[in-house]
Amino acid sequence: MGMATVGIIEIRREDEVSEGSSDLWEQWVHDPQNTDFRKVYYDERIGEKGRILLVNHIRQPFNLMDIMCEDTDEWEFHEDDNINVFTYLSLFGSGIILPLLVLGVQLIIPIILLRETNNNGTCTSGDVLTRDVLLAKIMSLAVFVYYSFSVIPDTYTNFFNVAGSADTTYSRLLSLRRQLWLQAEDTLLQMIGYRLDIYLSTSYVIVLSMLNIFVILYEESAIEIILNALAFAFIARIDEDLANSRWYDPERRWCEAGAVSMVMQTALKLRWLSSTKLFSEHFQIPEEKLLEACDGDPTFLFNTRVANEDSTNLSFMTNVEKVKFMCAKIAERDGNAMALNEYRKPRIYFGMLERLFGRYFGLNPVFERFTGYRTWSRWEKVLFLSPVPDLESIFHKNSDGTITMSKSINQCASNLVNYYPEEDGVQDWILFLRHFRDVLIFRDLHRALKAVRRTCSVSVLIRIIDGMFNWGSYVIHIFFPLYLLSGFAETIVNLVTSECFHPISSLEIYIENWIMQLFSG
Repeated sequence: MGMATVGIIEIRREDEVSEGSSDLWEQWVHDPQNTDFRKVYYDERIGEKGRILLVNHIRQPFNLMDIMCEDTDEWEFHEDDNINVFTYLSLFGSGIILPLLVLGVQLIIPIILLRETNNNGTCTSGDVLTRDVLLAKIMSLAVFVYYSFSVIPDTYTNFFNVAGSADTTYSRLLSLRRQLWLQAEDTLLQMIGYRLDIYLSTSYVIVLSMLNIFVILYEESAIEIILNALAFAFIARIDEDLANSRWYDPERRWCEAGAVSMVMQTALKLRWLSSTKLFSEHFQIPEEKLLEACDGDPTFLFNTRVANEDSTNLSFMTNVEKVKFMCAKIAERDGNAMALNEYRKPRIYFGMLERLFGRYFGLNPVFERFTGYRTWSRWEKVLFLSPVPDLESIFHKNSDGTITMSKSINQCASNLVNYYPEEDGVQDWILFLRHFRDVLIFRDLHRALKAVRRTCSVSVLIRIIDGMFNWGSYVIHIFFPLYLLSGFAETIVNLVTSECFHPISSLEIYIENWIMQLFSG
């Protein structure tokens, strides 16, 4: 029943989630209704080490949130310039307007540059290189050398970073975000933001580089080659540069708050808390008991009406909350706006559209996502329903008197969520290669689909389409160096022979002539 304890601690105080979590755990353990659990908890076979391991596991999300807010060395939000506008969308699931505008700009500009390049070329295969074209080819070779020693290493390093294997804040964020994706607990806009964040930081950069190589091969002006190379580098960084601008989120406070909120969202398992059927399956509690605890409501612990009633019930408040609640009521009665702002949390939205919807249509603010789960009257009935484990089926006493744990329990332990992957003892690059392999053989797609097998068909469709795009984005990383080598070869042939040679144009002309001969014959 530990997850439920984590849930009530996190849902109760979204703004101060780690404060008092240990005290609440002790209250739950020593509650008079929890006699059966205490017998197991303090059994000598569990021992002090077992109790410490359990408490550490329960406190993992709280510890992580503490580290995010306090450990500036491990979570340097303000110094990681890879965080972009799509990262914010993936964290909050709001603020969609600016990312859409950025996406439009990043798609339109390369298309325009590509069309302009196709219209400017005059040198065809077999023509002798003019002085200007010869200088352009030399400049192309210089750019390709730069790509070999800078762009390719940077691209694959960034790919390693985005895959969640690097020791950076952005990489850790994506690792946590991936956990939420695999749990299928994210909203539609969070899903869109997360996948756009991945693609625009990896495969989009590769595609831009390949388009730049194509443009360079057909460009006949050395100055234009340099300008185009700079333009493509600028386009690739628009989403990051905008998020790093002083007006957007100068101290990264929004990003830090979004990361903390994402940890909470990952730990709470909201789909389980909003379904008596799912909760019953995962915690081996008869669904009839759960329905009885929530007055026959199949949405279980999620009910906005009950949450609103319980939020004003003094019996579910701490002493501090009671004082704030009464002061807010007095301030509201007297019309004291300043005092009301002091004792009542402001409604904060991330994004202009969300602020508009919140004002006129009652959309929940960013930091009030879990208010519908604050059904304290139901939590009180549920917290002690879960059956305790039978220690006789877990521990076996050997002939020599030693006690060992069953293999099935060891397997269960290996499937627990680990917020600190580096503790597994597996090197980062091995984890990265495993992930790369899983994407190429569609094992990663299978995991994503497994998480949404009981959700709406829209989520399934999104993940199938995303799986195909994701596979292509990984494959393109394999072909990028080969394409750069082909650009090297074409440029060297041009310089050695002093003649224009465009394999693609030659192929197009050959196909056109073949079709004309086919139809004329």
